[in-house]
Formats: sequence, structure tokens, C-alpha cells
Amino acid sequence: MGVDRLLWVLSVLFAVLSMYGAACQVRNPQFKQPCILMIAGGAVLIGAVAASLDGLPYDWPVALAGCAAICAAAMWNGKRCNNLHLKHHVLRIAFCLLVVVGFYFY
Repeated sequence: MGVDRLLWVLSVLFAVLSMYGAACQVRNPQFKQPCILMIAGGAVLIGAVAASLDGLPYDWPVALAGCAAICAAAMWNGKRCNNLHLKHHVLRIAFCLLVVVGFYFY
């Protein structure tokens, strides 16, 4: 398996898991806005994978936008609950940066 295919698989898994987690909480009115943002970010990240599969040259800004939305929604959700786990968010941001760098180079 090539690095580009591994990147696509990991990106889609990250997007789908983020969207699933957000969809499980979207019924709660307290978390509705961050959940919608996270679902949108996951959809945008899947769009970046589709753009990369089509060979479009500017797939990395799309991946950056999707990852930024997912990370922002997660931090917003954590702040709203007064339960911000900094290590978890740093790990998520680091993974997102690796994904975006991967889209840039592959």
C-alpha cells in the first residue's frame, strides 16, 4: 500500500469517526453547534480525499479546512463542558497537521 492510499484511508477513518461521535451528541441542544461544525469538517475532509483521488492539485487547503473545523469543534465542545483535556486536543491537532502535510506532499 502506498503512502497516498494510507493517507486516504486514515483521513476517511478520522473523518467518519469524528462525524459519528458528533452525530451521537447532536440531539443535545447544548452541543448542537459544535457537533454540526464537526460533521461539516468531516465531510470537508472526505471531500479532500475525493479531490486527491481525482488528482486535483489543491486538495491540501481543503484538508486543512476540514481538520481545522474538526479540531475547533472538539475544543469548543470541551470548553463548553468545562472538561478540556489538553493532551487529547494536542494529539488531535498533531494528527491533523500530519494529514495536511501528507496531502501537501502526496
